[in-house]
Amino acid sequence: MYECIGGGIPEDFQKKTSTLSFFEDGMSNYLNQSFEKAVNAFEQVVAFYPYDLTSKFFLELAIGFTFTGVPSNWFVV
Repeated sequence: MYECIGGGIPEDFQKKTSTLSFFEDGMSNYLNQSFEKAVNAFEQVVAFYPYDLTSKFFLELAIGFTFTGVPSNWFVV
């Protein structure tokens, strides 16, 4: 997955680079279906930078999968 983090205002860039390790941890856990760990990582990002829409997106998905499990046809590219 790629996300453009340098196209906005400098404050956004600083916040996104500051939370990058949490985002990467969240994505790794999400892709490995460790959704509770993914939730914790994405919550760290959103707590520091609430405007990170990508982290919010994956946070909501991870929360949902924590409660419902993944569908039988779940496929990650």
